[in-house]
Amino acid sequence: MIKVLDVKVPIDFSRDAQINAVASFLKVKLSDIKSIKILKKSIDARNKKKIAYNCNFAVEIDEKLVKNAFFEKYTAPERLKTEKIKRDVVVVGSGPSGLFSAYVLAKSGANVTLVEKGEIMEKRIISVETYKKTSKLNPLGTIQEGEGGAGTFSDGKLNTGIGSPLVFEVLSIFVDHGASDDILYESRPHVGTDIIREVVVNMRESIMALGGKFMFETEFVDFKKVENKVQVVCKKGKEEITLDCDDLVLGLGYSARKTHRVLFKRGMEYRQKAFSVGYRIEHLQSDINISQYGSDDLPLPPAEYKLATHFDDGRGVYTFCMCPGGEVVPAVSKVGEIVTNGMSYHDRGGKNSNSAILVSVFESDYGSDHPLAGMDFQEKLEKEAYEKGRGEFMVSNIKDFLEGKESYKLGKVKPTIKPRFFLGDVGTLLPKVLVDDIKKGIVEFTKKIKCFDDGVLTGIETRSSAPFMVPRAESLETNISNIYMVGEGAGMAGGIVSSAVDGIKVALKIIEKADKL
Repeated sequence: MIKVLDVKVPIDFSRDAQINAVASFLKVKLSDIKSIKILKKSIDARNKKKIAYNCNFAVEIDEKLVKNAFFEKYTAPERLKTEKIKRDVVVVGSGPSGLFSAYVLAKSGANVTLVEKGEIMEKRIISVETYKKTSKLNPLGTIQEGEGGAGTFSDGKLNTGIGSPLVFEVLSIFVDHGASDDILYESRPHVGTDIIREVVVNMRESIMALGGKFMFETEFVDFKKVENKVQVVCKKGKEEITLDCDDLVLGLGYSARKTHRVLFKRGMEYRQKAFSVGYRIEHLQSDINISQYGSDDLPLPPAEYKLATHFDDGRGVYTFCMCPGGEVVPAVSKVGEIVTNGMSYHDRGGKNSNSAILVSVFESDYGSDHPLAGMDFQEKLEKEAYEKGRGEFMVSNIKDFLEGKESYKLGKVKPTIKPRFFLGDVGTLLPKVLVDDIKKGIVEFTKKIKCFDDGVLTGIETRSSAPFMVPRAESLETNISNIYMVGEGAGMAGGIVSSAVDGIKVALKIIEKADKL
């Protein structure tokens, strides 16, 4: 097969349209093409009168027939293969980093036990829906906590810029466990929160079929080093459980603040890291479609955007985790805090779009040189937002926010946050220096997307990335031997795919180490 790049395909994207486009591109007859396979697909909307898909294809054809186009040999990427090992491994946390690490280790023959503080998926879904309807929070089943991690109740975005060959493996594992195979070629792949829940459950079943064990509603509370082994101390209700293992993989996520503080006291090294805070911004999806495509009536998926700007004070303002046709969700994991996030289902069929709009927070903003000062800063903002909002989510019209005014009425965009919201001035929820830059960012972004200042803001969004990092050796171990911190909780990833890749990398290091023993 050969690989051809940058083939323009009409937006109806039928199979006939694809083959015709490839034949025209290669200047061959339709009958010369034996088969085609999509390798990459993105929307080219730079010319709104000639919107098309820009695609890369693998084409099965006699190469001698191709004379008028550049091409290269196509070699299908190989799937990951591992050595068989005998190793007892405890994995804490079932977010992407922990889950993918456990999956690869179980496939290698390791004896894997996965410890998850939160609820199993079937119970977690009920707890989240109950909170959205009644405001009654179950700390074991929240949008942040529980099987699958925070990414389960999101848009399920699988795009990443890390460039690792393991990205293909992660996407392939998703497909193996129920995701559509279009994630293998879409330029901005996503599965939606409805599908990613099914993938997580299917991965759990695969791990168990490989001999792995799951312990839900079981909290990791401490560890002890015993020679070259690790003794893991957990609690399930009032029962204390001790697990002995060769290696401990901590896929905690950065919201496990209590656990990170315990680990710091036990001698684990942490360092400050800059992160970002802001709000969720919502617009009518039809307005975004018109801005990006020139129309709301084209047979195209809901339009997306990704915007960024920088200012003289060194801070950047940018949009993050844009959810077309989605809703803003309460990402609260503890009573007394306010946190937002965004999600959408696979069909992205909601009336509104939403995105985080964030501004840089520097280490100098923390007010302390303590390694976990960023986490304290983040927590303080969330508690203050709770107090100022009387436990509810504050919403502002964007135009009122830009003028520094409290909102008293809504425009055409209705907030999607549940269970409750009230109108106010979200500018009071963050430090003025950060608010001022977000305002300037919105003004800049409105020059690119005309409707950008016509919508609502919901406060606050604080958990876009970790406010700390855990240094790791070449072996990917922390400063404590046989203990690995992975994914976003290590400050080493940002998103589902990069977290999953990091989990696999740690699993491969454990396999490599075991193979040498």
